[in-house]
Amino acid sequence: MMPSFRGKRSARTSVEIDGITVPVRVHYERRRNVRCSIGQKEAILRLPNYLLPGQEKKHWQWFTDWLSKNKEALREKFSPDLYEDGDLLTVGSRSYIIKIEYSDNKSHTGKVTKDGFIALKLVKEDPQLARSVKRLLSRIVAKDFQAEMEGRVDHWNDNYFKTEINSVRLKYNSSNWGSCSSKGN
Repeated sequence: MMPSFRGKRSARTSVEIDGITVPVRVHYERRRNVRCSIGQKEAILRLPNYLLPGQEKKHWQWFTDWLSKNKEALREKFSPDLYEDGDLLTVGSRSYIIKIEYSDNKSHTGKVTKDGFIALKLVKEDPQLARSVKRLLSRIVAKDFQAEMEGRVDHWNDNYFKTEINSVRLKYNSSNWGSCSSKGN
């Protein structure tokens, strides 16, 4: 069913597609056509400013049908990665086995053990557990790859750029591969 957003320039809602809750942003714009896409954080529906109520409902149905046809992309983008004890995580040429232990601590912790495991201590009650674990794993793996990445950056810098490097940091980026600051970071 189409939510009503009359009088707004943009609005947020969500739609359920085959068990996947997809966040949706609806934009009303000066345009003649209808357009939709799957963005980084939400599906986007762009509608003309002036539509008759029946047209709006028709376009919403078309949009939900389009989302249903793209459910694999939706599943990949909007389904939380749920990690379980014993799962295999492969990053580049390295593989880790995840060991999970739940605790009453106030924050999540984790580390790479000498035998190639990632040992996680997770808080029992976390409504954003999947998101928190994803961030934690990102930080743990970045720390494990830190020396290798510094070596690669030094190699390319020595061969091509020949500038002073202050530090190399690895982060979980979604839109760029890297950046350099004026301070050599």
